[in-house]
Amino acid sequence: MIGQTQKFPEWRVIVDLFRAAAYGDVLTHETIATATHLRPETLPYYRQMAQARRALLRDHDIEVECLAKVGYKRVEPERYGERARRDTRLGTRRIKRGARVVKAAPLHLLTAEQVKELEHTMLLLAALKTQASQVLRSMKNILPPVQAPKQLASAADGADTTRVQ
Repeated sequence: MIGQTQKFPEWRVIVDLFRAAAYGDVLTHETIATATHLRPETLPYYRQMAQARRALLRDHDIEVECLAKVGYKRVEPERYGERARRDTRLGTRRIKRGARVVKAAPLHLLTAEQVKELEHTMLLLAALKTQASQVLRSMKNILPPVQAPKQLASAADGADTTRVQ
Protein backbone atom coordinates (compact mmCIF):
# COMPACT_ATOMS: atom_id res chain seq x y z
CA MET A 1 0.00 0.00 0.00
CA ILE A 2 2.99 2.31 0.44
CA GLY A 3 3.47 4.57 -2.55
CA GLN A 4 -0.03 3.92 -3.87
CA THR A 5 -3.08 6.11 -3.59
CA GLN A 6 -6.58 4.88 -3.04
CA LYS A 7 -9.08 5.53 -5.77
CA PHE A 8 -11.73 6.69 -3.29
CA PRO A 9 -10.24 7.64 0.09
CA GLU A 10 -12.55 7.50 3.08
CA TRP A 11 -12.93 11.27 3.31
CA ARG A 12 -14.55 11.33 -0.14
CA VAL A 13 -17.13 8.83 1.07
CA ILE A 14 -17.86 11.12 4.03
CA VAL A 15 -18.19 14.10 1.66
CA ASP A 16 -20.75 12.16 -0.40
CA LEU A 17 -22.71 11.27 2.75
CA PHE A 18 -22.98 14.91 3.79
CA ARG A 19 -23.78 16.13 0.28
CA ALA A 20 -26.72 13.70 0.26
CA ALA A 21 -27.86 14.81 3.73
CA ALA A 22 -30.36 17.61 4.26
CA TYR A 23 -29.68 20.69 6.41
CA GLY A 24 -29.88 19.68 10.07
CA ASP A 25 -29.36 15.95 9.45
CA VAL A 26 -27.12 14.12 11.91
CA LEU A 27 -24.79 11.37 10.75
CA THR A 28 -23.82 9.17 13.68
CA HIS A 29 -20.35 7.79 14.19
CA GLU A 30 -21.72 4.32 13.40
CA THR A 31 -23.18 5.44 10.08
CA ILE A 32 -19.91 7.03 9.02
CA ALA A 33 -17.89 4.05 10.25
CA THR A 34 -20.07 1.62 8.31
CA ALA A 35 -19.68 3.62 5.10
CA THR A 36 -15.91 4.12 5.46
CA HIS A 37 -14.94 0.83 7.15
CA LEU A 38 -13.03 2.81 9.79
CA ARG A 39 -13.34 2.20 13.51
CA PRO A 40 -15.14 5.16 15.08
CA GLU A 41 -13.29 7.45 17.47
CA THR A 42 -9.80 6.41 16.34
CA LEU A 43 -7.05 8.64 14.99
CA PRO A 44 -7.49 7.53 11.34
CA TYR A 45 -11.26 8.10 11.66
CA TYR A 46 -10.77 11.65 12.94
CA ARG A 47 -8.13 12.42 10.29
CA GLN A 48 -10.50 11.38 7.51
CA MET A 49 -13.34 13.33 9.12
CA ALA A 50 -11.20 16.48 9.38
CA GLN A 51 -10.20 16.21 5.72
CA ALA A 52 -13.84 15.71 4.74
CA ARG A 53 -14.93 18.77 6.73
CA ARG A 54 -12.28 20.92 5.03
CA ALA A 55 -13.33 19.67 1.59
CA LEU A 56 -17.04 20.13 2.34
CA LEU A 57 -16.56 23.78 3.28
CA ARG A 58 -13.99 24.57 0.60
CA ASP A 59 -15.59 22.80 -2.36
CA HIS A 60 -19.28 22.41 -1.50
CA ASP A 61 -20.07 25.29 0.91
CA ILE A 62 -21.29 22.83 3.55
CA GLU A 63 -20.52 23.49 7.22
CA VAL A 64 -20.48 20.48 9.56
CA GLU A 65 -20.38 20.55 13.36
CA CYS A 66 -19.39 17.87 15.81
CA LEU A 67 -21.93 16.52 18.28
CA ALA A 68 -19.98 14.98 21.16
CA LYS A 69 -20.43 11.20 21.48
CA VAL A 70 -23.12 11.23 18.75
CA GLY A 71 -21.64 12.11 15.37
CA TYR A 72 -21.68 15.09 13.01
CA LYS A 73 -24.45 17.43 11.93
CA ARG A 74 -24.89 19.38 8.71
CA VAL A 75 -25.43 22.92 9.93
CA GLU A 76 -28.68 24.68 9.07
CA PRO A 77 -28.40 27.84 6.91
CA GLU A 78 -29.53 30.16 9.70
CA ARG A 79 -26.66 28.93 11.94
CA TYR A 80 -23.78 29.72 9.55
CA GLY A 81 -23.35 33.16 11.15
CA GLU A 82 -23.29 31.62 14.62
CA ARG A 83 -20.65 29.12 13.52
CA ALA A 84 -18.54 31.89 11.96
CA ARG A 85 -18.71 33.93 15.18
CA ARG A 86 -17.65 30.81 17.11
CA ASP A 87 -14.56 30.58 14.92
CA THR A 88 -13.67 34.20 15.67
CA ARG A 89 -13.74 33.48 19.38
CA LEU A 90 -11.35 30.57 18.92
CA GLY A 91 -8.45 32.73 17.76
CA THR A 92 -6.91 34.65 14.95
CA ARG A 93 -6.03 31.50 13.03
CA ARG A 94 -9.70 30.89 12.57
CA ILE A 95 -10.66 34.34 11.37
CA LYS A 96 -10.05 33.24 7.79
CA ARG A 97 -12.17 30.14 8.36
CA GLY A 98 -14.95 32.26 9.82
CA ALA A 99 -14.88 34.46 6.70
CA ARG A 100 -15.02 31.33 4.53
CA VAL A 101 -18.08 30.07 6.45
CA VAL A 102 -19.87 33.39 5.94
CA LYS A 103 -19.08 33.35 2.20
CA ALA A 104 -20.31 29.75 1.96
CA ALA A 105 -23.69 30.49 3.53
CA PRO A 106 -26.58 29.66 1.17
CA LEU A 107 -28.05 33.18 0.93
CA HIS A 108 -31.00 32.05 -1.18
CA LEU A 109 -32.27 30.03 1.80
CA LEU A 110 -32.00 32.87 4.33
CA THR A 111 -34.36 35.65 5.28
CA ALA A 112 -33.38 39.30 4.80
CA GLU A 113 -32.72 39.61 8.53
CA GLN A 114 -30.42 36.57 8.51
CA VAL A 115 -28.52 37.97 5.50
CA LYS A 116 -28.11 41.26 7.35
CA GLU A 117 -26.72 39.34 10.35
CA LEU A 118 -24.25 37.56 8.06
CA GLU A 119 -23.12 40.89 6.59
CA HIS A 120 -22.59 42.22 10.12
CA THR A 121 -20.54 39.12 10.98
CA MET A 122 -18.38 39.67 7.88
CA LEU A 123 -17.71 43.27 8.96
CA LEU A 124 -16.68 42.01 12.40
CA LEU A 125 -14.38 39.45 10.81
CA ALA A 126 -12.73 42.12 8.64
CA ALA A 127 -12.21 44.35 11.69
CA LEU A 128 -10.72 41.43 13.62
CA LYS A 129 -8.36 40.61 10.78
CA THR A 130 -7.18 44.24 10.63
CA GLN A 131 -6.76 44.42 14.40
CA ALA A 132 -4.87 41.10 14.54
CA SER A 133 -2.44 42.17 11.81
CA GLN A 134 -1.83 45.50 13.59
CA VAL A 135 -1.10 43.68 16.84
CA LEU A 136 1.31 41.32 15.12
CA ARG A 137 3.07 44.22 13.39
CA SER A 138 3.39 46.14 16.66
CA MET A 139 4.93 43.08 18.33
CA LYS A 140 7.92 43.23 15.98
CA ASN A 141 9.23 46.18 18.01
CA ILE A 142 8.70 44.36 21.33
CA LEU A 143 10.16 40.95 20.61
CA PRO A 144 13.94 40.57 20.77
CA PRO A 145 15.69 39.98 17.44
CA VAL A 146 16.30 36.37 16.53
CA GLN A 147 19.92 35.37 17.06
CA ALA A 148 21.73 32.43 15.58
CA PRO A 149 22.62 29.66 18.02
CA LYS A 150 26.25 29.65 19.19
CA GLN A 151 27.07 26.52 17.17
CA LEU A 152 25.86 28.12 13.96
CA ALA A 153 27.71 31.35 14.70
CA SER A 154 30.98 29.47 15.17
CA ALA A 155 30.32 27.50 11.95
CA ALA A 156 30.02 30.78 10.11
CA ASP A 157 33.51 31.67 11.38
CA GLY A 158 34.92 28.71 9.48
CA ALA A 159 35.07 26.11 12.24
CA ASP A 160 34.52 22.49 11.22
CA THR A 161 31.12 21.32 12.50
CA THR A 162 31.24 17.72 11.27
CA ARG A 163 31.38 15.01 13.90
CA VAL A 164 32.30 11.37 13.57
CA GLN A 165 30.23 9.04 15.67
